[in-house]
Amino acid sequence: MDQRVLVKGVDDKLIITIKESNWIDGNNSLRTYINNNKKFLEKAKIIIDLKDIVLNSIDLFDLRNFLNDNQISLTSILSTQDETNTAARLLGLTSQRTEKTKPNIRQERSSALKHASTIKKTIRSGMIIEDCLDIIIVGEVNPGAIIRSTGNIIGWGKLLGEAHAGVAGDLSAFIGALEMKPSLLTIAEVQFEGSKRKCNEPEIAFLKKGSIHIESWKKTFN
Repeated sequence: MDQRVLVKGVDDKLIITIKESNWIDGNNSLRTYINNNKKFLEKAKIIIDLKDIVLNSIDLFDLRNFLNDNQISLTSILSTQDETNTAARLLGLTSQRTEKTKPNIRQERSSALKHASTIKKTIRSGMIIEDCLDIIIVGEVNPGAIIRSTGNIIGWGKLLGEAHAGVAGDLSAFIGALEMKPSLLTIAEVQFEGSKRKCNEPEIAFLKKGSIHIESWKKTFN
C-alpha cells in the first residue's frame, strides 16, 4: 500500500491526500493507487488535497480526464497554492485554500465519526462489511466476520472477528469496542492478534510508534 497517497471518507465523497512535494511524483503515486484500487474507487466522488503542490490548468485537465476514464468524478481541489486554486476554478472545479498545519492525531480522533455508516445487527461469521465512511456496529462482530473501513471502526458490543481500519493507509484511523477480543486487528498495514487478551472495559486501538496500542476508551477521549 502506497503511504504517499492517503484516502479518507467524508459524507458521500473520498478525500485523497497526496503526500509528495512535486506533481511528477504526486501524479505517479496517485495513478498507481487508482490503478491498484479500481474496483474500490469506481463511481466515487473525490476531493484531492494537493497541499503545497502547484498545478496549472493543463495538469488538472489531464488529471480530470484520467479520473473520468476510470469512472471517478473529481469534485473539488484543496491546496495551499493560489495558482492551483485558480486553475481549478477555471476548470469549473470547487477549490478551497488550506493552510499548513501540524497534524494532531488525538484531536482528529476526538472529532471523528461525524460521518459514519451505522449497522444495527450482529455481524455473523462469513459476513464482510466494507465502507469508505467510518463504521459503527451496534451489535457484536462474531469470529469469522470481517469489518473494513477507510476510516474508523467502533463496535458497540463485542469485537471478536476481524477489523481493518484505515484500509487506504490512514495512519490516524482507530478501532474501538466495548469488548476488544478480535481475531485480528489491522490499522493501515499494521496488524495485531488479540483473541486471547483480557478485556474489562471499553477500549480503543490506534497506531503509536509504528505498532498498534490499545488503551481504555475513557483515557483516550477524556
